Amino acid sequence: MNGAFKYLKKHTEVLDADYPYVPKKNKCHEKTAEHTTVKVTGYKNVKSNVAAIKAALAVQPIAIGVRAGQDSFRMYSGGIMQDCSASGLDHGILLAGWGVDEVSGEEYWLV
Repeated sequence: MNGAFKYLKKHTEVLDADYPYVPKKNKCHEKTAEHTTVKVTGYKNVKSNVAAIKAALAVQPIAIGVRAGQDSFRMYSGGIMQDCSASGLDHGILLAGWGVDEVSGEEYWLV
């Protein structure tokens, strides 16, 4: 994701409607749009521990990597996902917060 942030510091971000995601291997079509979404002015890496991640989330959402190709991720339909391996990361997503399940008391990440 660092490569994406470096790119976004130098280039204009475009709206999804202007450059929609197509799920196939293809070259990046660098094009500039008149409509921008947000401006990336900088980024920093967050340590991989719960306290550091929660501290970063108190300021803003953070980008994380997940193994989205695994069946438990692809077939997710609700609840707290238990199978969260840190190996074989293949997809970047936005971590927006965390919470605690009212019934079980189990903490979870909100992505």
